Parts: sequence; C-alpha cells; structure tokens
Amino acid sequence: MAFLEWRRFTFFDVHRKIDNGKVAENLQDTTITATTSGNSHVVLCDSTGWTHLVSRSWNITFFKAYELRVTLAQQLPHDPLLVTIGEDEAGAPLVKVWDWSRRDRHDNPTCVRVSRAVPSHMRATPATALAVHDNKNLLAVGFQDGSVTLYRGDIARQRSGKMKTLMDSGTSPITGLAFSGADKLFVVSRASVLMYWLGTERCVTLDSKGALAGCSVHDRHRLTVATDDAIFCYTSEGRGPCYAIEGEKVRLDWFHSYLVITTTASKHGAAPAHRLTILDIQNKFIVFEKTFEEIEAVLTEWGSFYILTKNKEMIYLAEKDLHSKLWLLFKKNLYDVAIRIASGQQYDAVGLTEIYKQYGDHLYGKGDLKGAIEQYIKTIGWLETSYVIRKYLESRHLEPLVLYLEELHKKGGATEDHTTLLLTCYVKLDQHDQQGKLKEFINSKDKIIEFDVDVAIKVVRQVSIDDALSLAANHKRHDWYLKLMIQDKKAYSEALHYLSDLEFDDADAYMKKYGLKLIQHLPEESTEFLITLCTDYKPRNKPLVDEATLTGGYKEPERANPDDYIHMFLSNSEQLIHFLEHMTKAESQSSTLVYNALIEHYIHVWAKSPADKKAEYEEKIMKVLQDPMANYDKDQTLVICQMLGFRSGMLYLYEENKLWRAQVALHMRAGTPERALGVCRRRGGAAPRLWLDVLWWPVRAAPQPASSPILPELLHVIATEKLLSPILVIDCLANVPSYTLGDVRKYLTDVLKSEDDVITREQELAAKYKGESERMKAQIHTLQHEPVPFQSSKCAACNRPLELPSVHFLCQHSFHQHCFQSYSESERDCPACDKRTRREPPPPAAESLHARLHQEHDPYAVVSEYYGRGLFNKLTVITDAQEPAPPPAPAAPRPAAPGPAAASYGPGAEAKLRLQEGQSKQVFVPNATKQVAPKGTSVIPVPEGRMRLIEQQHYSSSLEANISRLEPRVHNPTRTSPLASPMPNRKMEPKSLGQSPKISSAISNGANKNPFEETYDDTKNPFADDENDPTNPFGEDDDYDKNLNPFS
Repeated sequence: MAFLEWRRFTFFDVHRKIDNGKVAENLQDTTITATTSGNSHVVLCDSTGWTHLVSRSWNITFFKAYELRVTLAQQLPHDPLLVTIGEDEAGAPLVKVWDWSRRDRHDNPTCVRVSRAVPSHMRATPATALAVHDNKNLLAVGFQDGSVTLYRGDIARQRSGKMKTLMDSGTSPITGLAFSGADKLFVVSRASVLMYWLGTERCVTLDSKGALAGCSVHDRHRLTVATDDAIFCYTSEGRGPCYAIEGEKVRLDWFHSYLVITTTASKHGAAPAHRLTILDIQNKFIVFEKTFEEIEAVLTEWGSFYILTKNKEMIYLAEKDLHSKLWLLFKKNLYDVAIRIASGQQYDAVGLTEIYKQYGDHLYGKGDLKGAIEQYIKTIGWLETSYVIRKYLESRHLEPLVLYLEELHKKGGATEDHTTLLLTCYVKLDQHDQQGKLKEFINSKDKIIEFDVDVAIKVVRQVSIDDALSLAANHKRHDWYLKLMIQDKKAYSEALHYLSDLEFDDADAYMKKYGLKLIQHLPEESTEFLITLCTDYKPRNKPLVDEATLTGGYKEPERANPDDYIHMFLSNSEQLIHFLEHMTKAESQSSTLVYNALIEHYIHVWAKSPADKKAEYEEKIMKVLQDPMANYDKDQTLVICQMLGFRSGMLYLYEENKLWRAQVALHMRAGTPERALGVCRRRGGAAPRLWLDVLWWPVRAAPQPASSPILPELLHVIATEKLLSPILVIDCLANVPSYTLGDVRKYLTDVLKSEDDVITREQELAAKYKGESERMKAQIHTLQHEPVPFQSSKCAACNRPLELPSVHFLCQHSFHQHCFQSYSESERDCPACDKRTRREPPPPAAESLHARLHQEHDPYAVVSEYYGRGLFNKLTVITDAQEPAPPPAPAAPRPAAPGPAAASYGPGAEAKLRLQEGQSKQVFVPNATKQVAPKGTSVIPVPEGRMRLIEQQHYSSSLEANISRLEPRVHNPTRTSPLASPMPNRKMEPKSLGQSPKISSAISNGANKNPFEETYDDTKNPFADDENDPTNPFGEDDDYDKNLNPFS
C-alpha cells in the first residue's frame, strides 16, 4: 500500500507553550546541540557547554559540562547516569559520565568518569554518534572518519574496562549507533548499514544505503532507517519491511508504537518549516500530520510526546484516549480500524466484543451476511448466542448460521440445543444441495468440531439409523451403538458380535444392561458369551497370547461375577442350567447364589420333565446336594423341594438338618410306614419321640389307614422304653377303627404282666423291710434291756489273742487298742463292719448328667428325661436321727439323752458319712397334699437315681452347714505331741454311749468310767519329744486349723 493511500486520522491534540516559556527563557540565546530523555528527566545540551535538566514540573537546573560545547548526549532510561561527549579544548572530544543523583558542593551532578573519545589511531576526530547499553557495561562512539570505538566495562568507573576500535566500519561518517542485546551492534553511516556481532567481532552489511544523522532509531526489536524515498526496517537476520514515504527526512523517532517522522516542509524561498507525521506502522494509517516551524528536537518522556521548536517553544502533543478514538471511528463506520486500534492497545475483551457486535450489525445491515457472521464468530464466549441465531433463523440463511454453530462447537461453547440446531441445519442443507454436510460431519475423525456426541446421536437417530450408528462407532459410544442395534434395528447378532470386541469392563457393563434382551432372542449364543465372560474373557479382536505371556509374566484372567446374570435366565431354565453347570465346573468355590439357582432350576425342570427324564434330573440334583463342596443354602433348598414336591431332596435335607420327625411324617404321608419305622430304628435312640409320632399318625390322618404291620414292633419299643403311659397308648389305639383287639393283645398282656411283676416285687420288698424292721427293733430292745457278753478272744484285725488294752464293739468284734487305732477311721465305728458295708459312692448326679449330655446326640431328650423322672425337684430328706424317740416304759428308768451328733468333718468324718449311707431314709414332699407319716407306715422304695440325688443333696447341705459353723481351733495345752494318738485326750461321757444302767459292769467298767480311757505313756512315742524342737517342720503351730486342711 502506498503512503498516500493510508487512511488519515487526528488522534493527537496540539498544546502550545506547555512549559509557560521556561525553556525559552533559559535557552533563548543558545543553540541546542544535543537532546535526550530518560529516568523522568529531559536533558538539553547547548553549544556553550551547558547541560540543562528539565523535570516534569518544568523546573530547569543546569551545570557546566564542557568548556567549549556539548556535541552528543544520552540519558540511561532507568539510571541517573548521563553520558555526554563534548570538548574542553578544541579538537579533543571527551566522554564524560555524570551521576546526577550525587551532587558536589555546588549542587551540580558528579562526574564519575572522563575518557578521551578517540579511535585506535589516537588522532583527534569529531564524534558523530553515541550509544550506551542499558546494562551500563557497553558504550560505543562513532566518529567522522567512519571508525567505531567500543568501550567494555562499567561506564560509571574511571578506569574500568577496555577500549577497542571495530574493524571494517568503512570511511563514511557514522550517523547512528544502537545496541541490540548485549552481543549485537547496529552501525549506520551515510553509506551503509552494518551489524557487528560483538562476541565474534564479525561484521555483516545489511544495506548499502545509509542515512543522515538523526534519521535512524532503534525500538528494541528492529532498526528503522529513513531515506529520502522510503523507510527501511532491519533486524539481525537482514532487511525487513519497507514503507515508501517520500520527502527529505530530518529526524526519526519512536513514541510507543508510533513512528514519528520529521520532514522538510518549506518551499523554495519560504521560511524554513518542518512537517511532523506520526504513523501507526502496525495498522498502516496516519494518526497525526501537521506542519510546524523548524523543529529542534522531538522528546518522549513521562508517557508524553513533546516538540521543541527553533524558537525554544515547547509543544505538547496529547494523544486522545481510546474511547475518543473509537467514537471518532464509529462515526465514520470504520469498525475494522477501531478493532485494530483496540487490539493494539490491549483493550478489554468486553469492549472488543461490543466493537465486533457493532461491526457485525453494520455488515448485516448492508447485506454482507458472511462478513457479519465472521464478526459474530469473534464474539463467541461473550455475546449471547441467541442474539446471532435469531437473526439468521429469521432470514433463513442457514449457511452462515452453520459456520457460526461450527465455530461455537470448536470453541467448546455449544450446548445440546446448539448441537441439535447444527445437525438440523445439516439435514436441511443436504436436502437442498446434496453437499453431504451431515455425512462429512459424521465421518470426520479429526475432532475439529467439539460437540456433545450423545445429543448428536439422538438427533441423527431421528433422521437415519445408519448415520447414527456410524457416529456412535466413530466416537466409541458403545452404549448408543448397542441401543440402536438392539432397540431400533433388532440386530441382536451384530450387537453380540460388537460386545465381543469390547474390553472386559465395557463388555461386563453393557452385558448387564442388554443381556436380558440378548438372552431372550439369542439364548444359546448369549449363554456361550456369558460363559466366556465369566471364565477367561479376552476381546475377539485381540490376540490370544499377549506380550505379558510371551515375556514370561502371568496376568490374572478377567472374570465377571455370574451372580449378576442369573436373573436374566428366569424364563429359560435350560440355558441357565447349562450356564451354572459350567460355572460350578470351572470354579468349585462358586457362590451360594449360583448353587441355589442351579438346584432350584434343576427341580423346576425335573417337575416339568416327562417320567422317563425325571430319573436323570433327580440324579443330578442329588449329586449336587451330596457334594461336600457345594455351597448352597440348605434351608432355602428345602423350601423349594417342599414347594415342588421333590421327595428325595426333602428326605436328604431332613436327614442333614436332623429333622427326623419331619422325615417320619413325610414317609407316613407317602404311605410307607416301613420306611418311617426304619427312621425310628436309626434315630429312635436320640429322638424317642419318633416312635410316638408313628403311633399317633393314624389318629391325625384324615382317611383312617388300615391295620399296619409295624404296630407290634412299635408297641414293643414304646413298652420297653416306657415312652408313653399304657392308658394313653390304649386311648390312641382306640381312636383308630382299623385296629382290633387282636393287634394289641400281646401288648396288653405284656403290660399287665409287667405291672403284676412290679406289684409282686414291691410287696416282697415291703415284707422284707418289715421283717428287717422287726428284727432291728428286737435287737435294739435287747441292747437296751439285756446284757451283751463279749466272748471274742482274738483280735479281729491281727487274729492274735487279745491283750489289754482292748476295744470291744456290740457287733462282737474286738481289737487290740493299737490295731483299732491303726485300722479305724472313727472311734465309734467298727473297722470290720465298716469295710463290709462300705461301697463306692455313686457318681454325683450332676457329673452323670453332663456325661450323658456329651455322649448323646440329642441333649434335649436327656434333659427332658431328667425332668420326667423328677431329678431336678427339690427334696427334703428325713433321717432316723430326726424321728422322735418312743416314750419309755413306766417301769423302766429313763434312758440317757443321746449325745451330740457326730461331726461331719475332722478325723473319722469319712467313716461317719459312709455309716450314714446305710441308714434308712424316707422322702417327704414339703407341700404335698398327701403326706405319709414317718411312723407306723410302710417304707416307700425310691429308685436308685433318685437316691443318688438325695444323697448328693444331703451331703452337700451337711457340708455347707458345717462350714458355716466353723470356729477357730482352741489350742489344748495338755497335749504333748501333735503326732500322739488322740484317744487318751478325748474323754467320752458315759451318756454318749447310750447304754442302760442294766449293762454289765464288766462291759462298762463302772457307770462313769470309760473302758478305753487309760493313761498314755509318752515315753513309748518316739515323736513325743519333737513338739518343742524348733527344727521340726511338722511341729504344730498355735494358729494351725486342721479343719481347713483338705488332707487332714
């Protein structure tokens, strides 16, 4: 585009004398030789050697920098360092570095460095160009003879760094220098444009055309050089774009993104004047153009743009704000320019969207629908989509709307409604021009357009099922593909093949969803697929041997849970049986649900099968039931067997669950009493109730059965085991009309004979007890009223002749005293008689009960038996000692009161208890209505089991009573030794013997004298002297209590 064709605008306002004449007042008699700006200051140097610092408030300070003049100056943008080149002497240029943050005593900036500005040949040459790098370590000076000197090092130090003249710079005067980074230096002379690589000192010629002084500027990205016919841009790679702008260029500057060009505008013979043109290079239009009087300098600082004229007038060019620029452009409908300006100045997204919207509305109003939609597309994400869609739907222009909707999908801002609208537009376009937009949309695999695939499939499904299937397959929407295949196309086989290609997780999930339909229409193929899925599944399109197997690794096979698919076979028991049979064979530890379902459907098929196939299924069912590894629920299986009448399974499960009564009932209902009797024979010992169930069954049965051949055996067992009272048995048999007297004649005869035997035995026992009682009464009478001679001459223990001292018993046994002490357990009992009457005590009832509970199969039957025998009832035992003594005869003297009862603990306690075992006892129930008097009545025989319980309770109660009355033992000081015989120290009263005064004196040895009481000779006891021996471990302690010793 030629320069004259560029659009022209006025984006700057001119404000004259912005400084109120302060600059003109200070510099009116001098000539400006150098200008620079940076670090919030404007620096003006004149021809008399003075340097002026201008602040933002237009306060001017100045100092004498050189004696003669200042030729070049550059202010660092971010540091208070000012680099100047001038002359203190004619022909001797100096480089001075000023730090105006440090002041001397005259309040002038401090000069931190002074160096000679000469090339390497050290001849004085005027300096024509200056460049300082922002890092303060590089400084370049160009000279009139074309040489360039480079200073390395800290420019703020006097003797820091090195100076070197660059080679191959030519002989033309240097007009401009600029650093591009820390390794490149642009050199502009009147004859060429060069670039030096400072690291390698390599020089590259970018252009053979040069520029005048001030006609080159660097903007950190490129070097811009102005000639009379054009403006050229250069980068490190070479020459860039070129702009044809004619005119004699005076100077070139950058202000933000604008290129400021100063050209000569005076005509021949007229007063000198300059024309200032500001270009927007990026957008290619002129933002300001005006002619001024001769311009001395162009200054950019404080974010503003200033012009200093020859008359020292400071002119401020104020850039209009962005809203003013846009308003100006909107008035001219230059929306494209407004968009470029707003984008270049980082306008906010909301503002840009509004510009795009206005631009689109402008184009839509002009009829440029495609251009308008391009602008509307740029508003996606900010402008409401319904605004655009409504415009194009009303005008029925679908192609631009399709473009907009496609772009909306690409940017991810589409909803279900947008996808539906786009696909609808595709369908309508295809109907009109057959361009196949819908096909192209469906078959596109580059995913340029992002859209909701589910919604797209839903829309396309209404138009074409095949296209919807293609779309679902391209985007791997397995759910939609299977749904379309099964529900719309009814292609069940293709759907099953598609499932076979999926990964395990997908195949498992979709088989759970669609398996019921597939099994209904393809039962065999679906069952085989499920068997594969639940055993070792691999996708059909993958190799059978994967890389892990080839490398020697092992991967656990993926298996589905068969429990999730059982419900799908509810209407197809045969296939379910095939499936579950395979599962139980493949996995022996299958779940309970698998076995329950297999057994249930076995029974269902068995119930529906003809008679010739029932045996086959019955064998299968019993095989599963009897399998010890089968993990089925016995209760649930029993219920199913009962519901469907599977007797074999019921009998087996009754046996397993110990439901023998139900087993007997089943046999009886089936009319097989022999089998019921067989159950009774096997299990009657553990459950005697079974015999009674068989007996009572004819009574409960609605149709009365005929006479049963099992009745004799049944009655025999009931009578033998005493399971039921004969009265109840007769009552039961009488309720069955089919039973005759001949059927029960033998039972009645046996019962009557048994009862007669019991009565006879009880009468004989009563007569025996009565005779014994009479004999004992006669013996007691003899002992009380007649003398008893002791005629034994030998000891009953050692069978040697008796010697005094001796011990005689009324039973006619006599002992040496030492033999009696050695053998007897009690001083009142005869050792010889005690051994004859002693017997092993029966085991306690509690131990017997526990032993039977552990041994028997049916513990409840044992407990019931004990309750039936009354062994848990609380009984009261009345012994002979509690009977009141008969009144004495009036002629006979009153017998002595009986002595205290023998203690049940201490020495001889065991013998006393054993003696009491042989004493007669009578049982009385405390609260019974009929109480048998203890005297003058016959003795009631008690069964042996009850006698053992009575004895246990009696002994335990006696022991508890004795323990509750324990008292501390009182030490007997007269006892000489703990090992001495206790006989001499125990004085027995004559009353305790219960003897009558009529007893012979030879026996009693005096009315008040104990015949066994003699003085004991301690000298004959070898252990008598050990009582006081402190080393005797068996010595008796005063605190020792023998009653607490279990071994005493």
